[in-house]
Amino acid sequence: MKSVLNDPRVDPSLKMTQFFFGGTFFYWLSVLMLCPLLTMRTFSEEKRMGTMEVLLSAPVTDTQVVLAKFLGAWLCDAVGRKVTMIAASVLLAVSAVVTAVPAKT
Repeated sequence: MKSVLNDPRVDPSLKMTQFFFGGTFFYWLSVLMLCPLLTMRTFSEEKRMGTMEVLLSAPVTDTQVVLAKFLGAWLCDAVGRKVTMIAASVLLAVSAVVTAVPAKT
């Protein structure tokens, strides 16, 4: 990452894409931290809105409720990452086309 910031000749787009979507430490940290935080947030919102009793009185176990909320948070994170990857790919493709146009002299 430091080489990208220090050397202007290095194309940073591939390094940054790998940094956020590849198998780096920061990627796994964000995946392992964001989903549980979103799950905890959904439980706090249930309690704040007063619907926790209704949720816990449903004919499902507590484990099923927690897993459903966790998988919902994980799916939300995965969709967000996929949309961001598509947008980054489109921008990378458009920038390659724009930079390939010869300059008028």
